[in-house]
Amino acid sequence: MKRANKIEFLSEHQRYWTANSWNRSTSYSARVKIYDFVPRELQNQAYKMLEMREVYEEINSKMFEFNTENNPYSIGFNGRSSGYLVLYKDGLPGCGIDQNRDYEDMDDQGLDDRYALVKAFDQTVIDCKEIFLGYCRNYKVEEKEVLVKKTVQVLVEKSA
Repeated sequence: MKRANKIEFLSEHQRYWTANSWNRSTSYSARVKIYDFVPRELQNQAYKMLEMREVYEEINSKMFEFNTENNPYSIGFNGRSSGYLVLYKDGLPGCGIDQNRDYEDMDDQGLDDRYALVKAFDQTVIDCKEIFLGYCRNYKVEEKEVLVKKTVQVLVEKSA
């Protein structure tokens, strides 16, 4: 791929605040709001899926895989309703990545590395969305009453 295409890709990539807008720090991001990628007929089911531990375990596993392979970079949820996945460095949500960067100043290797990182980020986001959609298509959330055995502490009067 040509250098100009990589610069265009990085320059135009979606960005999101890494903490709050007041710190003026942004990084590469992807919007993952349900109404943006889940088909309308699955959206009610999708909102119920948000509370299911199994769904998040698989998505978190995919994100952990990215984080391990791309250390010190990592992916995390951000936004008031966690509607964005954001690329962080050193796990620090307050620090931006390539904010106001002039990619023309990057050497070829640096540009190639950053391009590959952001492409891997995008692919991980796609994979996470597919995992979520798979649950929405193949499972439904039902309420089930279960009895839970629980150990508690109680006060017992001492015998004389």
